[in-house]
Amino acid sequence: MAVIVYFWIFPSSNSPFTLLWEDLPKKEQYMQEHPTEVNAEGSPQCFHCHSDKLLDTGLNHFTDYRRITTCTKCKSRLWREQL
Repeated sequence: MAVIVYFWIFPSSNSPFTLLWEDLPKKEQYMQEHPTEVNAEGSPQCFHCHSDKLLDTGLNHFTDYRRITTCTKCKSRLWREQL
């Protein structure tokens, strides 16, 4: 049981969470791929539903340095960042 708990708290580089994060584009790549979704202030928005309501969350927990930005309207994962 301790191994399972340890695995989820400290995932390896082969964990499904890490692979999910690595599959997402970086914010700069996202903005280059979807230039029409960048508003006048320079902030990107969702290319699926065009919403500007976005949520920045940690990959495994709220203080994780690996971040995923998700659209709050359609729940699409948009890009990744690293703090």
